[in-house]
Amino acid sequence: MLLMPTDEERALFEGLLKDVTEIKTGMRELRDLLTARNPRPDPETIWPYGNWENCKYTFPDASEIPALQIRRADFQSPYIRFAPDGSIRFDLPEGTAGKPTPSAQYLRIERREYKDMSAKTDFVQGDIIKRDFLVVFHALNRGVSDVVFTQIHGNPDPYFKVAAGKKGIRVLCKTREGLSGDDVIRELLPHEALEYERPYRYRCLFDGTNLEIGIDNNRLGVVFERRDPCYPKDGAYSPLGVSLTHRPVTVLNA
Repeated sequence: MLLMPTDEERALFEGLLKDVTEIKTGMRELRDLLTARNPRPDPETIWPYGNWENCKYTFPDASEIPALQIRRADFQSPYIRFAPDGSIRFDLPEGTAGKPTPSAQYLRIERREYKDMSAKTDFVQGDIIKRDFLVVFHALNRGVSDVVFTQIHGNPDPYFKVAAGKKGIRVLCKTREGLSGDDVIRELLPHEALEYERPYRYRCLFDGTNLEIGIDNNRLGVVFERRDPCYPKDGAYSPLGVSLTHRPVTVLNA
């Protein structure tokens, strides 16, 4: 036998339903207000230099990533090209920057020291990386992110690898002393990695332009910098940001 609610119970239910509706409406209005005040950045737009919280990159298979176009006043439309094998190539027209530049020249990577880095990341302070490296990207997506820095010239040592997986960021290296490439020097869990604005940073010297690659908890960002001619004594850099997305993006002066 189905019992019908009393008038008192129906009134109480309707009152609760009204309260819930008002709460939902209020929360929706509050969310819209906060969104209007602090709009969520479009991941395919230029992100503010140093604001890594707003960086969200999704990478398909490396063979599916088209070239990213970089337009700069001091360059003649250089391009970053992702080769089918996952490697990144930087194409510049002949004669750019006052000297011949071979097409599809590999990026040269060298380590930069950061004095403000915590002891948790002391693995970057050792004598591990000091020569040229070729950066190779593999299917950077959803827990299988993998960035491999392999030396181009000379002895194959040292070998250095940063793997950003589901458990966090792992750093593997093989030094000239012959340590195993599987030696884990440091593993950062996601919540630890987020404590640092730019946990890992490398500089690429290419025709006077610096390409910095930062790895932050399964996210990868690139910062283009050029030495500002207005401050030659201080060696100041003018940051330029570009988001690595599927579609071509344009770099604007910051």
